[in-house]
Amino acid sequence: MKEIGYVKDRMVNFNNNGRLAQLLIIEGNSYTALGFYEKGRTSFQAAKIYAVKIDDKDLRHSRLGMIYTGLAMIIEKENGPKDSILYYIKKAYDDFKQINKTSKYYNGFLLAATNLASYYIDLKKYTLAAQYLNEIALPVQQTKYAAIDLLVSITWGDLYYNQGKFNTALKFYNRGLALTEIVKNEYQKKLLYKNLANTYKGLKNITQQNFYLEKFAKISDSLLIVEKAAIHEPVDALIKEQNQVHEPL
Repeated sequence: MKEIGYVKDRMVNFNNNGRLAQLLIIEGNSYTALGFYEKGRTSFQAAKIYAVKIDDKDLRHSRLGMIYTGLAMIIEKENGPKDSILYYIKKAYDDFKQINKTSKYYNGFLLAATNLASYYIDLKKYTLAAQYLNEIALPVQQTKYAAIDLLVSITWGDLYYNQGKFNTALKFYNRGLALTEIVKNEYQKKLLYKNLANTYKGLKNITQQNFYLEKFAKISDSLLIVEKAAIHEPVDALIKEQNQVHEPL
């Protein structure tokens, strides 16, 4: 966190609201990941002060959407009221939705809609979940980002799994598993191994259930070190960038 403070002190002088909001969002996410929820909340609230001043409309709504997503995550980790969690997830969705479809930030809307659908699945409001997934169906098909397609596939799988439609859930989970090979995302692969094990349990296929449970256990062990190291990467990248930008000529 000392590194974040160092970059913030340097950037305040350059009056870059977009970058300051970005840095405070990273700080908020870092505190949240470490379990310091009040500090995380403070960082997100500070980020909003700068985010609302951003002139670029698409960037402004992108930063605000990220802030509201972070606040929702904190409340969820605190086991706070579900209506408060939904409030911030919906606010994030509303901001991201205002981004122009041609903007480089538009993928944030696809992720926000998926996040909202996922939470409605948790609330067992399956019709609403399907509504938001269908809203982004065409843009997801058109996106060049397999990572987004992956998240949407998982969410569709969750929707069908929670309704007891296990064979349809398998179709989406297996699609997601194939996409992890393109995205190279071991965390999503871990999640899908668990989801597939649970789905085969629902189908009473013990052989396949155990097959994926074993894969889940192995990948969980291999990711422990990565999870601890990953939190420093975005901060280190920002420090390097700022040092290059502000080096004296």
